[in-house]
Parts: sequence; structure tokens; C-alpha cells
Amino acid sequence: MKKVLFITPVLPDVNGGGREKRAHQWMTLLSAENTVELFLIATQPEAGGEVDKLVLRYTKPQRWVEWAKALVSFVVRPVKGAFVLFWMPLRPEHKAYLHQRFQNKTYDKILAFRLYTSDFALYVQQLTRTPLVELDLDDIESTTFQKISKVFLEGRRYKEAFQRYMSAVQFNLMEQERLRKFNRIYICSREDKQLMGARFPEADIQVFPNRMYGAVQRLPKSPATKQVLFVGSLNHYPNEEAVRWFAQEVLIPLRKHDPEWVFQVVGYEASRELQNFLNQQAGVKFLGGIPSLDPAYAKAGMVVAPLHAGGGTKLKVIEAMWYGRPVIATYESVHGLGLSPEVHYLPAETAEEYIRQCEKLAATPALYDRLVHQAAELVQERFSYGAHAAPEIWTADKQKKAV
Repeated sequence: MKKVLFITPVLPDVNGGGREKRAHQWMTLLSAENTVELFLIATQPEAGGEVDKLVLRYTKPQRWVEWAKALVSFVVRPVKGAFVLFWMPLRPEHKAYLHQRFQNKTYDKILAFRLYTSDFALYVQQLTRTPLVELDLDDIESTTFQKISKVFLEGRRYKEAFQRYMSAVQFNLMEQERLRKFNRIYICSREDKQLMGARFPEADIQVFPNRMYGAVQRLPKSPATKQVLFVGSLNHYPNEEAVRWFAQEVLIPLRKHDPEWVFQVVGYEASRELQNFLNQQAGVKFLGGIPSLDPAYAKAGMVVAPLHAGGGTKLKVIEAMWYGRPVIATYESVHGLGLSPEVHYLPAETAEEYIRQCEKLAATPALYDRLVHQAAELVQERFSYGAHAAPEIWTADKQKKAV
């Protein structure tokens, strides 16, 4: 069997967030035909428990240095290696650790998960002389951070908007500098593959979609047809913005016509400010982080995804269809999934459209059943994997088993 090194910023977890789920999918694929060694690069010492890892210690002086470099990059000219949010670029002390850790190791392939691990992976490749090094971007970070910056700006959160914009600049530099050094690049959707292919026509870019593990868990229909559910990590601002927007712009008008409408919000790491806001809203049930999503989906009559920014493909949409719940979503929320509006989900962009679609879905059982059935079929066919069947990589416009 071939030996593969998987470098990741998160531990694979089928029940975790989007990154953790995608890492689990990679481990399932790689382990089917290879011996896989996992190496974690973390920003917190407690991350991953006793798992072998490199901890990036981001001290305050170093953070100010990175801020200065990023500011120069923004105002004067590009400065490679600057970063301002949660990740530390490869530094001499990291190289020393990696040299000690990998100097006598050999691998047939290295797979780096996410763009920000790329400089670490390329350095390990030099140390181990590994013939193949591949990179899973998941999404296009530079584009994602630009979108998030815009949402912060519209919310008048100027500091965060500026931070995200500078990070977008740095991600663009990283993409320009490093992507050509990888033998193969993976992306989560065909749409993003086309965008990256236009920028890097010489690169070998393949589609590796986000998927759910196991068989579709279609729950019985809930009698609470007017109970609306949102699921997402609430420390991610596009999710917070979406929740606030729906509660103010959609739920209030819905409840004026019918007070039975309820908005249930599930997600970890909501700020105290957001918790207070949700708890003060009539008709909002804030559950926070819960150990299992099954009860929340079982009670829900429908799921909404009113995101206005983000990146990659949204597992929250796939997950809702997985549980057998109809989805009302913005274009941003279903981008890259290949879903057909009015067939697999109901489209809505404005508050008026969301109100209309919610009321229509609650009042039309046949529409509910048709959406759930057609979405479940698509998810089972295209967005599922299991221990009995390793996930596939999509090549060009066809699906082909990964070699």
C-alpha cells in the first residue's frame, strides 16, 4: 500500500462542522487504498487532544507584525506571507519543528487540506522528497473573504470588513504564488473549478464535492408546518447576519399574519450579543449548540438558508435535504450544488420572496412532499458516501472513481 501524509487544520469528524466533515471524507477516501498518516496544524494547544500536531503560537507582537505587513500589502505593494486573522505563516521555529518531525520520513503523496496549510506542506515535501503533493482548496478563499468583507461593510462593521478584505488580498497572493507548485488541486464545485481553471489553465484541478456520510436519514413529516429551522456555526458572521435578517425582515411579517410561525436557531459559539438579540425576539427559539441535530430537524416544518455571503458549497443545505426537510434558500446558499429551483428547493432572495415561499410551502402538502422526495434522491446519488463505498472525485463533467 502507498503511504500518504494528510496535513489538516482540523481533526476529521463526521459529526463536526463543514471542515471536519470534509476532512473525514478525505480520510475515508485515502484510507481505502493507502496507509494514511494524519498531521494536525492547530492554533490552540488543546485542539486534537494528544494527536501529533504543530501548534501555531500567535503572540501579540507577532500579530502586530503581521498587521503591519498586511497594511503595507494593502497600501503600498503586495507583501508575501502576511496574514491577520487566525493563521500564522510558516516561520523559522515551525521549520525547525518540521525538520525534526519529518527528516527521516518518506511518503508517496502529501495532501494538504486548505490553502493556509500549503506552505507547510511544500516545506515537508522538500524535507521528505515526496514525489506528489496535492492541495484541497475546498473553496476559493480570496473570493470567499471578499464576499464576507462586503457583508461586514453592509453591516457597518468596518474593522472586520477591512480585516477580511486584507485577508482576501493575502489569499490571492498565496493562490498566485503556490497553486502552480502542486501536482493536483481539488475544489468543491464545478463552478469554482471553472473560475480557478480560467486563472490557472495549466493546473490539474478536480472537483471533490462536500458530502454526507451514510444513507439518507429521511425523518417523518413534522406536524409543525410553520416551524422554521436554521442550522449553522454562529461565530461565522455570514450565518449571524442571515439569522438576524430572517428574524427581523421575515419572521415579524409572518407572525403578523399568523402568530403560529416559529423560528428555531441552532448553532455553536453565538456571541452574547446575538444570544440576547435572539432571546428577545418573539417567536424565536434559540437552542444554541446541541449534541444531536435529530430532534431539531424532527420538529422542523422547513429549513431556511438565507445566506448572503460565504464560500464553497453549503453543507447545511445538503444536511437539511438529508433529513427530509424542504429548503428555502438564496442563490448564495446553493451555489455549486447543481440544484434546480422549484425542483430541489424553493428560491428566495428578498424578504417578500421568503414570506411568500414560507406561506406557500406550509399551505401546500403536495409541494412539500415533491421537494423532499426529489431532493433526497439527488442527495443520495450525488452527495453521500459511506464506509462501504469511498467517496468519488468528479473529473470534467463525469464522475470517475479516484485512483
